[in-house]
Amino acid sequence: MRSKIFGTTQNRDHPELEEVGRKIADKCKGLPLSLKTDVGTLRCKSEIKEWRNILRSEIWNQRFLNDILPALMLTYNDQPAHLKRCFAFCAIYTKDHEF
Repeated sequence: MRSKIFGTTQNRDHPELEEVGRKIADKCKGLPLSLKTDVGTLRCKSEIKEWRNILRSEIWNQRFLNDILPALMLTYNDQPAHLKRCFAFCAIYTKDHEF
């Protein structure tokens, strides 16, 4: 996860971000899709305040059908309006739908 977020820079260059990132990863409960979506969100944020806002989000406490959805909801909330529309459009199709 560290290399996907920080790239080739050393993690010691971002000790606060790494600490918060580890806590966010713990909330993902080891689920690969959850981790992957959070990495994409964190990569675009460079301020510790932004990372802490994700860590403290109330979405982690909500009960969904499974544990993947809180991370997906965080990613969805972080998208611009035009991408939210695309996400909503694609959500109407069943899992194995062929386009």
